[in-house]
Amino acid sequence: MAGQNWTNVDIRVPRPGQGEPVVIEVNPMPAIFLPPTYDWEDHTIRESFPGGHPALINTLIASHMLWRRPCETTKAVGEEFDNFSSTYDEAVEPVYQHFRIFSSVISRINYSKGTILELGSGTGLFGRALVQKMQQITPPESESESSSESGDEAPLSLGPKKKTPQDRSFDLTGIELSKGMADVSQKTGAYRKVHIGTVQSIIPTIGPFDHIVAFSMLYFLTPEDFTMTMVRAFQLARKSLVVSIDKIPDAYNEKLIKSGPPASNMVGHNHLSIMEKMFCNPPPNGWKLANKQQHWGWKSPSMDIEVYLTVYIFERQT
Repeated sequence: MAGQNWTNVDIRVPRPGQGEPVVIEVNPMPAIFLPPTYDWEDHTIRESFPGGHPALINTLIASHMLWRRPCETTKAVGEEFDNFSSTYDEAVEPVYQHFRIFSSVISRINYSKGTILELGSGTGLFGRALVQKMQQITPPESESESSSESGDEAPLSLGPKKKTPQDRSFDLTGIELSKGMADVSQKTGAYRKVHIGTVQSIIPTIGPFDHIVAFSMLYFLTPEDFTMTMVRAFQLARKSLVVSIDKIPDAYNEKLIKSGPPASNMVGHNHLSIMEKMFCNPPPNGWKLANKQQHWGWKSPSMDIEVYLTVYIFERQT
């Protein structure tokens, strides 16, 4: 990955106490896609590569394109988010359902004491929601009495940070294309670090993490980049993987293209079919699809089009 070629390495592993593992052969571009009767490298792909052979093809294409394709569109998307990073929170609050979705996910998965990677961390909405939820679970002593008296769980919402990186109960890392958005998320105090750049170029180089999350950002990726990102996420996550897939209507892209730049740089891809075929039916070995829910996701204020999304929660099988 990360723009490199691929190969397979044959290793002879002796029985315990009878020597060390020895590399016996390195095969650049090994023969694969052989008939099922040949149980060579194809067996490894079928059994251990998330998404199998179709995902491998897309991953090879994406890896090659990381250093071949021009980055003008990616740069334009980052600049577009830079331009309204300071007002993003106020703009999306009335038209996005993020906090309701965050609350549902955080209630289901125990992120306490874990390492978390968020793909497309934006202005840190998920990080702030996580801090709020953790405080509701274990409130400071000064708040515990009033919380117990009310008996109600406060809804998640936008707000200033309440915990510093030193006293939070989780370790959250982000990847964000826009430097302006990343700067905002860093100021929330919820993130230990935010890597600035494209998800598809950074995720092959970091990790592993206990949990990985991605909310309403994967539609910016091409099908090949989306596949490679999902493959790597399954490889890096030790406990859980949560992604939301936005069902981008054709009318949405048509309006963006008709508007011309910079709006036309923001066209999205509908990855529901790839998600279902490659990663859900069945899930990669060692994983289970623990939950899948459809939600009304957001409404584009400029295009006046509603977008629905599906949240997938995968958990490692023990």
